[in-house]
Amino acid sequence: MTLDEAKQMTLINLTTKKETSPVTDKLVSQLDEFCKSNDSVKSHEIVHNVFYIKFKKKDYWEKFLPIIRKKCNQLSQNEKGVNVYLVGDEFAYDIVDIREEV
Repeated sequence: MTLDEAKQMTLINLTTKKETSPVTDKLVSQLDEFCKSNDSVKSHEIVHNVFYIKFKKKDYWEKFLPIIRKKCNQLSQNEKGVNVYLVGDEFAYDIVDIREEV
């Protein structure tokens, strides 16, 4: 399976369960700016409200998780959770309602 096929399968699994997106344009903008200014981020992209981030060091994904969770909860009236999946050499951060966090 190619990386693009794996991403597509992940997106299908992640997005079919959502009724409304917890991701706002403001959050996308803030996370995009954070990734651009962070030396630990090798590359990033946002596809269907899932943040795919490739880090220079794989262990950084754990340090990024509380940051993304904090930003989500600052911009939302409802508490949000973040599920993280490894897709190829990227980490997929899926922002969900806190009750859906795994």
